[in-house]
Amino acid sequence: MLTNKIKSRLKIYESQDMKFIAESLLSDSLEKKELLEFISELRDENNFSVFPNESIDISFDETSKVDSTKVHELIKEIVDQKRDALFWPHEGDLIGRCKIIELAGKGYTSNVYRSIHEFLGIEVALKILSETVKTDNPGIETMFLQEARNTAKLKHPNLVSIFDADKGEKFTYMVMEFVDGVDLDKVLLNEQTLTYGQVVQIMMSLCDVLEYALDNGIIHRDIKPGNIMISRKSEVKLLDLGLSKIVKAKDSSEDGNIVGTPLYMSPEQFINSNDVDHRADIYSIGATFFHLLTGNPPFKPKTIREIISQKIVSDDYTPKLEGDFPEKLKEVINKLLTRDRDKRYQTYRELKEDLAIIKY
Repeated sequence: MLTNKIKSRLKIYESQDMKFIAESLLSDSLEKKELLEFISELRDENNFSVFPNESIDISFDETSKVDSTKVHELIKEIVDQKRDALFWPHEGDLIGRCKIIELAGKGYTSNVYRSIHEFLGIEVALKILSETVKTDNPGIETMFLQEARNTAKLKHPNLVSIFDADKGEKFTYMVMEFVDGVDLDKVLLNEQTLTYGQVVQIMMSLCDVLEYALDNGIIHRDIKPGNIMISRKSEVKLLDLGLSKIVKAKDSSEDGNIVGTPLYMSPEQFINSNDVDHRADIYSIGATFFHLLTGNPPFKPKTIREIISQKIVSDDYTPKLEGDFPEKLKEVINKLLTRDRDKRYQTYRELKEDLAIIKY
């Protein structure tokens, strides 16, 4: 049982995740309020000990010290597993006319499942909107379906096609072209390297599809390695066109740890996400391919505050591509990453013309 001394310095953490654990995952050995207090104590990085068993019982020991990061990871894993069981489909489930084969990818807003369309008899990717995101973002379901409708009208060889979308009895989903390949995020995670010639070719294809989207009134706003796929046939495919306009990038925790997207966002997106144009995507192309060429993003801050400072405030704004690359490629990447959007490339055509000069 928690001592009065410990209780006196606890704050009840009221997030949905913590309530979910307290109500559904932990043992009944403590009252609900005490469980909430206890979990708050874990977040304060004080002394504690965790003893998981079949009931996911957590006990407290003032004399022992355990790495709080490990405990946070355990709690997140428990929550994720429980939510997967309750809120996501399973292998063999039928969603609309699509039969789930396996989970293909997980994201903040949705999960993607490799599936079989039973009527058409083809393999498809089934994207299902997160129930948590729907709860936290009123109206996102309508916007999700509207974006699917808008994107389905676009046809381009470098754009993942959308075949269908619907609000089902349990899930809101869209049915997309299945791309047999790998996204560039996995290329980075596996520490695979791309030649600068391959990078230039991918950038050219990306410019083509983004220019096509812009001609149809759409700005992506979330260009990053995870949204660019390379098929087994070496085709470049852009994912999530337009969906980034729906949900803003969020931190993974209270202290502002960076989660993916902010590493590639343009400076102006941090100032006013509504006051951006296609030049934000042009910046993100530079940040993405800087990472692919060097193995590191242009900035490596630990928190959102640090990245805002580096991208917007700091006088020491010098993300420069260096190393054994053609001078023209360095010039292109460095121009893409210019803080002032008026000094970046102003059109995709202009960018493609410079890329075409690079010899490889």
